[in-house]
Amino acid sequence: MKSLKEPFINHINGIVENNESFDAFLEKKLKNKERINTVKKLAIYIVFFDSLIFSQNFENSMQVFFFSRRSMYDYIAAYYHPDMGNYGFETYNIYIPSTKRIQRRPIISFDKNGKIPYEEYKDIPIATKEEVLISVAAHEVRHRLQYNNLVEPIKRNSVSRNKKVNGFIQYNAIELEWMRKFFCQNNYPEEFIKNRMSNEEFDASLIELIILSQIRDNASVEKVIKTLKMEI
Repeated sequence: MKSLKEPFINHINGIVENNESFDAFLEKKLKNKERINTVKKLAIYIVFFDSLIFSQNFENSMQVFFFSRRSMYDYIAAYYHPDMGNYGFETYNIYIPSTKRIQRRPIISFDKNGKIPYEEYKDIPIATKEEVLISVAAHEVRHRLQYNNLVEPIKRNSVSRNKKVNGFIQYNAIELEWMRKFFCQNNYPEEFIKNRMSNEEFDASLIELIILSQIRDNASVEKVIKTLKMEI
């Protein structure tokens, strides 16, 4: 299978352009064409990963629900909803207004010794919007794997034989601690902070970081899926 980054994105663009009914729905909610494409591509990436892991059939993957309201804290653009919720079955939810929060971000990577291979911060590459959408989709599908007990979440104190993975674990711990301080300083509810600092969120955020790096390196779909199902 070819790399995820180029041929697959071209395939997604074809699906997006042909989905006229979905276009009509989004055009009622959004005026910005770029935002419309962001919502559609995020949904399709989620469905793509979910179908490869759970159904082996793109058309039979789990449902994606779209909401014209913001998420509770306008921080979460996508959310995996387990079947214990209000619907009686599992879903992925996308909050259309909150997708504006999806921004380009630095791509952190590590060498085989677990060291960041950059001399200065300015040398760290910045992800494209497309790369970020793919990693966010992977984050949500990882949550479904967790909920169905198909993976054991990787924790802050987990240690891998792979030094590169250990580098990501240490970086993710530092980044989430910074986020915790930010949430506290800005008076986010305690329940929200507790959830964001959970082992499940740490694990999904870690996978998101690693896959973002792999996408920039033109990793194959097989390699990305292997990471999505990774355990230590």
